[in-house]
Amino acid sequence: MSAELELLWPLSGLLLLLLLGTTAWLCVQCSRP
Repeated sequence: MSAELELLWPLSGLLLLLLLGTTAWLCVQCSRP
């Protein structure tokens, strides 16, 4: 169980970071004329 959590934490963090980066990129693209 602990091994699964150890693998899940970095993966979820990476996913969250990717999502944040994509949203930020989309905001920049939309704000541009």
